[in-house]
Amino acid sequence: MTPRRLRVAAIVRETADAVSVVLEDPTGSPIHFAPGQFFTLHVRVGDEVLKRAYSASSSALDHQRVAVTVKRVHDGRVSRHVVGHLHEGDAVDVLGPSGAFTPASASEPRVLVLIGGGSGITPLSSIARTLLASEPSTRIALVYGNHALEDVIFKDALDALAAEHAADPPRFRVRHVLQHPPPGWSGGAGLLDGEALARELDGLGDADIAFAEYFLCGPAPMMAAARAALEKRGVASSRIREERFVSAHAAGGA
Repeated sequence: MTPRRLRVAAIVRETADAVSVVLEDPTGSPIHFAPGQFFTLHVRVGDEVLKRAYSASSSALDHQRVAVTVKRVHDGRVSRHVVGHLHEGDAVDVLGPSGAFTPASASEPRVLVLIGGGSGITPLSSIARTLLASEPSTRIALVYGNHALEDVIFKDALDALAAEHAADPPRFRVRHVLQHPPPGWSGGAGLLDGEALARELDGLGDADIAFAEYFLCGPAPMMAAARAALEKRGVASSRIREERFVSAHAAGGA
C-alpha cells in the first residue's frame, strides 16, 4: 500500500501528555473511515521513518479532517516526537484506515457500553461522537478509568457531549473512575478492575445494559478484568469487542 500525504491542520493539547493531531488532505480529497478504526502514521524521527498506528478520535461523519490522539509514552520515540515536536503545517504520510473495532450499522434502538482506560478512550471517542450524531435511537454509556483528573483525555468534550444528550432517558452517560480522585470527587474511585466495573454498571441502573454491546479498549489487565466481570454477569462473548493496541497497532512501541 502507498501512504497518503496529509497535512497537520491543527495540534490540540488534550492533557500535559496527550495531543490530538488534526489531519487533512491538502488537495481537498475526503478522508473516509469507520468509527473505531486506526491510521498508521509514518513519522520521521532523526534519520529514521518510524511507523505507528493511532486510533481516530474524531467523528467519522467529518470527511474533510480526521483527528488521531497521541499520548506520550516514557520510552516511546514516536509519541514523544508527536507530542513535543509535530507542528501545524507539517506533512505526514499516512496509511489506512485499518481495523475492525467498529460497531455495525443499526436502524433499530440499541445500547452500547464503552469501557476505556487511559489512551484507550481514542477509538471509543470516535464511536460515541459518530453514533450519537447519526443514530438518534442509540444510547451510549461510557465508563472511563484514569490515574487522576488531569489525566482524563477529552474531559470537557465528554462532559459537553453528555450535557447535549441529557434528555430523559439520557442518550449519553459518562462515569469517570479515578485511582487518585481529588477532594469532593463524586465519581468512581480506585482502579478500574472487575469489581469497580460491576459497581459502575450497577450504578447505571438500566435494564437494557444486560443486552448492550460492549466495546473495551485500554490496558490489557483492565480489559481482562472487564471481560471476566461481563461474562460473570452473563454477557455473551459475541457482544464483547476488544481493541488491543499491542496486537492491532504497529509493533515496536509508541
